[in-house]
Amino acid sequence: MYNKVKETWRSNKKYTHDFDDTQIEKIFNEDGTFKEIPKEPDHWLESNDFHNILEKELAKLPENQRLAFTLKEIQGEDTETICNIMGISSTNLGVLIYRAKNNLRISLEKELNS
Repeated sequence: MYNKVKETWRSNKKYTHDFDDTQIEKIFNEDGTFKEIPKEPDHWLESNDFHNILEKELAKLPENQRLAFTLKEIQGEDTETICNIMGISSTNLGVLIYRAKNNLRISLEKELNS
C-alpha cells in the first residue's frame, strides 16, 4: 500500500506547479478579477516581442539542439531529411528536439514572467 501511494504521488507531482502567493497578488484584484487582462496566445505568437525573445533564447541553445529544432519545428523538414543532414538517428533527433523544447519552455517562461 505504501509503495502504491508513493507511486501515485510521484505520478501526480508532474501535474502540480509551485505557485507563490505574491504572484497571485500581481495577477488578481481583491475581488478575483484580473488586474490586466491576459493576452491571447495567438497575440503573443504574432508579436515582435515574442519573436525577439524566441530568437534570443534559441541562440542560447547548444548548436545541435538549435539546428534540430529549427529544421523540424520552424522549417518543417521531415525526420529523414534532418537525420541525413545532421548524420544522426531518428531516436537521437527526438531526444535533441525534446531537450530543445524543454530548454526553450523553461527559458521562455522565465523571460515572459519577468
